[in-house]
This record gives sequence, structure tokens and C-alpha cells, in this order.
Amino acid sequence: MTHDRRDILLGAGILSLGLAAQATAQPSSNDASRSAQRLSSAASYVPLPRTTATVMARGNPAGTILCEVGLDVPDAALRTRVTGLSPRIRDALIQTLATYVAVHLRPNSAPDPDHIARLMQVAVDRVAGQAGARVLITDLMLQAPIN
Repeated sequence: MTHDRRDILLGAGILSLGLAAQATAQPSSNDASRSAQRLSSAASYVPLPRTTATVMARGNPAGTILCEVGLDVPDAALRTRVTGLSPRIRDALIQTLATYVAVHLRPNSAPDPDHIARLMQVAVDRVAGQAGARVLITDLMLQAPIN
């Protein structure tokens, strides 16, 4: 391999690494607009990112449950606290949804949004340290794998 060809390949590799780093550093406009999307004009509404969990059946993935959640927090001080705790709240919601899927969801049955909301409410209250942030499920979907 000649030096010119090696330099071109090296330059292309560095360029592709730079573009990949830039792409991961800056979320796409679609992702940014999706995460900033508010389903309510109320100042008390705190949107959270989508929560997902894998549904297992006989040790194999049998689908995915997707849950869009927001919080209604009328108290401004608690809203500030909840906003600061949002990574911990999101983690608690992911664990809650995964536990629901593993323990309560039966094969070929629809998820129970009321039960999921009650479990998530307990998790949010535990992380926030007090009640007052009401869990609102805005979307719940069970996706079956394509066979």
C-alpha cells in the first residue's frame, strides 16, 4: 500500500470517527423535540422520557412494553425537587415496569394501566420522599415481535 493511499484511508477513518462523535454528542432534532414535547400546557406537568421493558415468555423475548409517563406536580417546590430527581425517578419507573412485566403480566394478556400507575405512584413517592407528584400514563403499548 502506498503512502498516499494509506493517508487517504487514515484521513477517512479520522473523519468518520469525528462525525460519529458529533452525532452522539448532539441529539437529532427529532429526539430533542420529542423529549421536550409537552402534552399539557399546565405549568405543573413534568414530562418524562418513554419507559420500556422486555416481555419474556419461556426464557425468550416475547415483546416490548412501552409506557409514556408524565407527572402532575401542583406544588412548585416539589416540582423543582422532582425535576432535579428525574434521573432517579426514571430509573425507579423502569424498575417498576420491568417488575410488573416479570411478575404480573401474563402471556397473551393486555397490560393493566391502573395497576401499572399504582405501582409507579408508589415508586415516585418513594424517590421524591413525599406524596404530591401524581403519575399520569399518557400512552401504553405492548409490541409483539415480528415472526
